[in-house]
Order: sequence, then structure tokens, then C-alpha cells
Amino acid sequence: MGCEVCKLAFLLTNIVNLNFDGLKRCQYLPRLDHLPCLKLVEFRRLQNLEYISNKDWGINSPSDASSSTSTSAVPFFPSLEKLILEDCPNLKGWWRENVATQGIGSSSRRDQKHWWASFPCLSTLEITACPYLASMPPYPYLDKKLILKSTSLKPFQETMMMMKNEDNVSSSFSPLSKLKSLEIGTFDKDIEGVSEGIGELISLELLSIGHSPNLATLPDIGNLKSLQTFEIESLHNLTSLPEGIGKLTSLQRLTIRECHNLTSLPRGIGNLKSIQTLEIESLHNLTSLPEGIGNLTSLHRLTVKCNKLISLPQGIVKLTSLQRLTICHCDNLTSLPEGIGNLESLHFFRIANCNKFTSLPEWIGNLKSLETFEIVSLHKLASLPQGIGNLTSLRQLTVYFCENLISLPQGMHRLTSLNRLELSYCSTLLRKRCKKQTGEDWPKIAHIPNLEIWPIEKHSEPGAY
Repeated sequence: MGCEVCKLAFLLTNIVNLNFDGLKRCQYLPRLDHLPCLKLVEFRRLQNLEYISNKDWGINSPSDASSSTSTSAVPFFPSLEKLILEDCPNLKGWWRENVATQGIGSSSRRDQKHWWASFPCLSTLEITACPYLASMPPYPYLDKKLILKSTSLKPFQETMMMMKNEDNVSSSFSPLSKLKSLEIGTFDKDIEGVSEGIGELISLELLSIGHSPNLATLPDIGNLKSLQTFEIESLHNLTSLPEGIGKLTSLQRLTIRECHNLTSLPRGIGNLKSIQTLEIESLHNLTSLPEGIGNLTSLHRLTVKCNKLISLPQGIVKLTSLQRLTICHCDNLTSLPEGIGNLESLHFFRIANCNKFTSLPEWIGNLKSLETFEIVSLHKLASLPQGIGNLTSLRQLTVYFCENLISLPQGMHRLTSLNRLELSYCSTLLRKRCKKQTGEDWPKIAHIPNLEIWPIEKHSEPGAY
């Protein structure tokens, strides 16, 4: 059944924004596509909504199209700029009539001309948690953002297929050729075939593909010369990355996370001269990183979190622009390349959950620009390096869950810039040695304005990652 309140929207011809949220009894809505001023429409948490409209689509009905002598098409949502469909678990399609939802591939050439009139001004489309939405008007002119998560990819696939139509409005125009941002995360079994067209979206600046366990390979994305951010997450069947990734000359951020079958990274990563952030996390079968990482001279942030990683590439010492280094959950890592001490731009260093570390190298004292140093869950760590006293720029030192650490190095008193020291859940002996006025290590830390020292407690380790 439709909603009486929604029917009022049909009469508000000057309305600009519409938000349908939580209307539990609503199964379909009145026609909205004719409203000339409408710029934003949101459909959220409509649990019983099955179709957006109970009537056929508002461009031309199929019967009208066949009898009309006009070759022009009336724009569908002529001014709409943003459309959001969220948490509509029973939504099946845009229209109730099957004839209007057969898809582009089964439409006549004459009808396909009308498809090109749909959403002429749409910039942003977000569809999330609408698993059965298998048909809707195409969106060939979308130019800003497309988010497809927990939904069917059929409408996206049909929009991409429009470029193969000989009757295109302009032979020089391809659907979604101006799209800047694409985020896909779906269990759709057809994602493998759909992904091939992604490499043709030449204006993309952000591409995020995640939570798609059926995807085993990625398309060749070497032609995406404008791509600045590339994110891959929870692709559990993915075994390799395309070599073309090295051709992404504009890429500034690369995130690879929770791809458990990925055993290696392409050497082409070393060609990403513009990259500033590289995050490699939870790749449980990755044992090494390409040596070419040392060629990433623009890299500012590096995060490595791989429990089978045996060593870090020696080339890491050439990352002269590196400002933030995070190494976590590398259970088989026993040492760090010595040259890391020469990274003059490094101001943040976090090492956590590397269970084979019994000590940290003295060269850490060479990191003259280091401002924040975090040491978390190095359970076998027995001491901190004496060289830590040379970190003249250090402002915050955090040590968590290092139960074998029993004392602080002599050089601590030289850390005159140190503003905050946190010692949490380390040994009881260390806590006693740091006791105010009476502890043996108190003179080393008495000058620090902010001190937090907590005893060992038996509970989970917060924030250890």
C-alpha cells in the first residue's frame, strides 16, 4: 500500500529536498520524477517498500514510446543531483510493471533513447543494504560519487552496457566517463563480470572495492591515470593484484586490507612516485614486501600489519619523506632495518604486537624529528634502548603491555621536550621503580609534566592493533 503522507509530495511542485525515513507500512510511492525542482531524494529504512513507484517510469511508457512520432525524451528527474537508497530490504525495483524493468539489453533501440534522458543532473548515488534492488533507471551522467554496498550490481552493469549501444546520444560520450568516486562492496556473484568495466572509468579519482568474497581477480586499472585513492578490503579470494597498478601515476593513497589469500604484491608498486600513504594490513599469507617500496620517495605514511611477514625490505631506509611508520601484528618479525634510524622526517613511530622482539635497536636514538613513540604489547621486551635519551624532539612516549620491562634507561632525564609518558600494564617492579619520590627511576622522569602509570590487570588489551 502507498502512504497518504507521501502522496502530498506529488502536489509540491516546487519542492527541492525529500526524505522518506522509517515509513513502515509504505510499499510504494507516488510518481516523483516529474517534479522540476527536486535536487535531493532520500529513501531510508523503508522496511516494506517494494517499488519506488506503482506506475510506469516517468520518461515515456513503452506504449507511448511505440506510438509517439517524437524522437525526444522527457528527462527523468530533470534536476535531481543526489539520490540515496538505504536499508530497504524488500525493495525489488523502481517500477512495479515488469515491462518497464526488463533492462536495457532487452529494450528496443527506440526505447533505449529514452534511457539516455534519465537522471541528467545526478551527481551522487548511494545504494546500501538494498539486496534485491535489481532494476532502476540507468545513470549514465553520474559525475561525482557512486556507492553500491550490499545491493545488486545489475543496474550498474546495465548502465555500463549503454556504451555499446549504436544509438548513443553522442558517439563521443561513454556512461560514467565523468565519475570521480566509486565504492563497491557486495556479495553479488556477478561482480567478477561487472568489475571488468571499471578499468574504463577514466575520470575516477577514488576506487574502493571491498567485502566481496566472490571476487577472485581485479580488472586492469592501468588506464585510470586520474586515480588518487585505491582501497581494497576483505576480498578473501583475491590471489594477486594487477601489474598495471604501477601505471597509476597520480595515485596518492593505496590501502590493501584483509585479503587473506594474497601472497605477494606486484613489483610495480615501486613505480608509484606520487603515493603518500601506503597501508598493508591483515594479509595473513604475505611473507615479504617488494624491495621497490624504497623508491616511493613521496611516501609520508606507511602501515604494515602482516603476521607472517619475516622481514621488512632494506629499501625502506630510503623513504626520506616518511613521517609516520606503524608496524603491528608482525609475529614473525624479529628486527628492523638499521637504516630506519636515518629517516630524518619521521615524527610518529608505533610498533605493536610483534611478539618476537626482545629489544629495540639503539639506532632509534638517531630519529631526531620523532615526536610520538608508541610501544604496545611487546611481551618479551626486557628493556628500552639507552639511545632513547637522544630523542630531543620527543613529546609523547607510550608503553603498554610490556610485562617484562622492569626499568627505564638512564637517558630518560635528557628528554626535556617530553610532555607525556604513559606506562600501562607493564611489570609491578617497573611501577615500583617509578613511584613518586621514592622509586629508583623517579629521578629519570620527575621532569615530565604528564605521567600515567597503571598496574598490570588481567583483561583484554584495548587499542592493541
